[in-house]
Amino acid sequence: MKELIAVAVAHVIGCPYCIDVHVKKCKELGGTREEIIEAVLVAASTRAGAILSHATHALISFEEDDNKRHARKQSNHPQRLTVSVKFISSN
Repeated sequence: MKELIAVAVAHVIGCPYCIDVHVKKCKELGGTREEIIEAVLVAASTRAGAILSHATHALISFEEDDNKRHARKQSNHPQRLTVSVKFISSN
């Protein structure tokens, strides 16, 4: 039923008016409480996925701040940087 899709989308975009209209229309067309809850849970899992993918931005921002602070400390106290690279053969 397309109205269940509209219920899920209304929850994803967070529009209380859309939720009200589409839930009532879904019920009018014979939709059950269980179907509506299932659509809401699908919407919740969709948003959760987006939130998790955006969480990487928060972590990167946090790390960049630490890296900038560390770089400032290093520039105040110049030190020699040694980098070692290890090559691993697949044989």
